[in-house]
Amino acid sequence: MSRRLEPSSFAVRVAPLLPPLTIRLVPDTSALHTEWRLHHVGRVEICKQGSSVPFQTIEVQSYADGTMFSQFFEFRDVNFDGYTDIGTLYDLGAKWGSYQYYIFDSGSQRFVQNQLTAELSRIRANGHDFDSQSKTLHVGYMVLGEAP
Repeated sequence: MSRRLEPSSFAVRVAPLLPPLTIRLVPDTSALHTEWRLHHVGRVEICKQGSSVPFQTIEVQSYADGTMFSQFFEFRDVNFDGYTDIGTLYDLGAKWGSYQYYIFDSGSQRFVQNQLTAELSRIRANGHDFDSQSKTLHVGYMVLGEAP
């Protein structure tokens, strides 16, 4: 895996009836090999289709090394409302990670945080399986070689 910090872009259809958004991940080039402390690792720029000017920018803080910003970025529907949400790695250990999620708010057409995202950010697990059928989250956690 390359340790370079390069921007990347994705065309994301947040919902079937909405035009795709361009989501650009812009890593902070000073965030490589940082001390284990909360620090700025990059920003998420969100643009409407056909525009290069972001209508929303999310500044991302993490305890992880800056290279993990893009590597562990997620697109998933965490609140089971049919809209694609985004997640950024926040904290981690050898066998677990926690994420900051931003859910898509259809009214404002922006990614927001709320009580649910605050609760989700407190989950430290080695896997997050969002099951849309049962509308549940299944997590696993390894403890000193024991079964999850």
